[in-house]
Amino acid sequence: MNSQKSVLVTGGGSGIGKEICKRFYIEGYELVVVSLDASELEALQNELLSLKMTNSSPIHCLPLDLTDSNAMHKIADFCDRIQCDIDILINNAGFGLHDKHADLNLDQVSSMLNLNILAVSSLCHLFANRMQHSKTPTSKTIINIGSTTAFQPIPMLAAYAASKAFVVSFSEALSVELKENGIDVHCVCPGTTKTPFLDVAGLSDNTKFGSTAYIAHKIAMSPKDVANLAFNIVGSKNITAVPGLVNKLHYQITHWLPNIIIQPVVNRLFNR
Repeated sequence: MNSQKSVLVTGGGSGIGKEICKRFYIEGYELVVVSLDASELEALQNELLSLKMTNSSPIHCLPLDLTDSNAMHKIADFCDRIQCDIDILINNAGFGLHDKHADLNLDQVSSMLNLNILAVSSLCHLFANRMQHSKTPTSKTIINIGSTTAFQPIPMLAAYAASKAFVVSFSEALSVELKENGIDVHCVCPGTTKTPFLDVAGLSDNTKFGSTAYIAHKIAMSPKDVANLAFNIVGSKNITAVPGLVNKLHYQITHWLPNIIIQPVVNRLFNR
């Protein structure tokens, strides 16, 4: 196995995942990037190679649908084939859907929940086992990308917000389970971010003043800020981390105020 520190990033072809890949690559990590879109992976690899770093690290790209029933087997085989013992797993892949739940396409909802919940759980299971039996002395870390939508129920994003609530709860419990094995688990919860996520979720039309899409685009943070937090959380004692002052305030409010006060505000905001 390669002794260089390595990181596996899902959904690394665009948005937050792409910035995470760039940050870890610049810091000298060997990259294993899994994403659905092969063309995005090729563009990422070309961009990283164009940096012409003195000590360039290997970049391994695997185009793969993580909702495929054989996805975990394919990832394990790929890591074995390239002889890469993963030190850090970053579960970033995911998407959201914005509308009344009953009006959404059920196949799309199922795909979203499979990716946001089952793929995260399965990858943590796969790599927790591999990390526990790793022969390399380097520390091991799992980072799951959550969302500030996890902190309260959100109409029009009902299933998505619930899926991210799972990610936060799951990560916090897993951090306790794996602590005795020397594996750190963290959950990074960004707010609205300037990525293709907004378009996929149905929030691309930001022209109507005061609409949910308008507000989302106005307050969106940079994916680089999220990537920096994901990088800096490695080795820290924080389990759940929230980037940005506004998002931190959101986190505190939802944890201290009762739901009977928060819910009417959320309902009004997300039904615009």
